[in-house]
Amino acid sequence: MAQWLQGHVIASSLVQTHLISAHPCPPDLDWQAVLCVIVSQSCDLANVRAEPLVDCLPFAHLPKVKGNEAQFQHGINPRRLIIEEAGSLYTTEQWHLLRLPKAAILAAEPQSQLCPDNLSTLCRWLGKRYPRAAFPDEFNQRLKAQDKALKALWKSPEAASASGVYLDCPDNEYIDIEAQYTLRIVVTYKVQSSPGSFSAAPEVQQAADSFASRLDELLSAISGIEIADCAARPESHFTLHDLRLYRRWDLDDRSLSREQSSPPSSVDAP
Repeated sequence: MAQWLQGHVIASSLVQTHLISAHPCPPDLDWQAVLCVIVSQSCDLANVRAEPLVDCLPFAHLPKVKGNEAQFQHGINPRRLIIEEAGSLYTTEQWHLLRLPKAAILAAEPQSQLCPDNLSTLCRWLGKRYPRAAFPDEFNQRLKAQDKALKALWKSPEAASASGVYLDCPDNEYIDIEAQYTLRIVVTYKVQSSPGSFSAAPEVQQAADSFASRLDELLSAISGIEIADCAARPESHFTLHDLRLYRRWDLDDRSLSREQSSPPSSVDAP
């Protein structure tokens, strides 16, 4: 019996034969060009009795990235993902998740395996679907006054230095239309570690400071939003306690560079 691991690719013919749960089945899939990837955790794959099914995602072949499809790369968009694997582009969506009988899969051989970077991106992307922050509708409505400017900022060169944007925002969905949303904002940026110390490249810190300053400027101009504090911090100075207070703020069309990884959205706190 083959040893299957998370990230292994299942032969399309095997998927079509044993497909038992898809609500609805992803439309218009060319199964001859599909990359069907196991997303169940490797330890779970070994336990057939406790978990008789395997979770997997079908990736459809994508000829090229068009227009605004760049927003779906690197795991930032919470609904759709585009990866480049073995020189080809593939795309999937969260709702395309399929479940297959584990015994049938384990009796076959893996076709291939995702590269480590793509597997890491895929796991982060799947994991952020449910715990990602949902901000009040009234707050989101107020942001529309600066919608174009905020999207432009998220796509700016300075945004490449920001590994995350975190808000301490009131949860009151029914806040009076005249009341203020008072925000505290932290923009995080990556640091390089060496034994006993952490440091960031001066140009990274400068770009992150510039990003935070521009974000402060844009949000401060919105009626009904007040900025108590907006500053850039190295990731080494953003703690687990901060994650209990702040919620990660993502714009769906923000796309980090391949070299960046996405920090946590939150931390489980009692």
